[in-house]
Amino acid sequence: MRARRAAGYVGADRPASLIGLGSGRKKVSADLDADSPHVLISAGIGGGKSTILRTACCQFVHHGAEAFVLDFKWISHTWARGVPGVTYCRDIAVIHDALIGLAREGRRRLDLAEQLADDVLEREPWRVGPRLVILLEEVNATMAQLKRHWARIRESGDPKTSPAVDALAEILFMGSQVRLHVLLVAQSATARAIGGPEMHENFATRILVRYTLNA
Repeated sequence: MRARRAAGYVGADRPASLIGLGSGRKKVSADLDADSPHVLISAGIGGGKSTILRTACCQFVHHGAEAFVLDFKWISHTWARGVPGVTYCRDIAVIHDALIGLAREGRRRLDLAEQLADDVLEREPWRVGPRLVILLEEVNATMAQLKRHWARIRESGDPKTSPAVDALAEILFMGSQVRLHVLLVAQSATARAIGGPEMHENFATRILVRYTLNA
């Protein structure tokens, strides 16, 4: 895992999210601007996946980010219901639409970023929009449900691949300039579960808990 020692956020809008305490109780954080914009959390049942997500998400929201909690399990993030700045999605149809909408927003931000000078983007990153954090719970089950949902609603002439799955892939390939961050949880974080080896490599920060040799 690429990480660094830090005391949490660096400045008002730097996403140096505190992960926890490392050796010697030194603070460990991941800077999602300087490193990868996305985080992969892989752990077995009871490994603290949801707690890690909640800890990171609350830090982002506290510093002005907007969060989308995609919780197909329904019970992992009850804390998020009704919290200002947090959109809580638990129905698979709502998760489907949310991912498509977020990819559309990402494309809008890419177009805007292309119009801005590099020094302006570096100095005023907020110009493309507020930071958006996407918490995706239990991707193994969620991806399967998204595919089943698309198979149910797909009409003649529609693409075979779920547009929500494609949208997630598109978001993961967007750079940090668009200020979209995916915090993804998986019990088994295989490349196939996430959507392929290309998507798997977009997570430079990986948190492993109670991991097996296979993981």
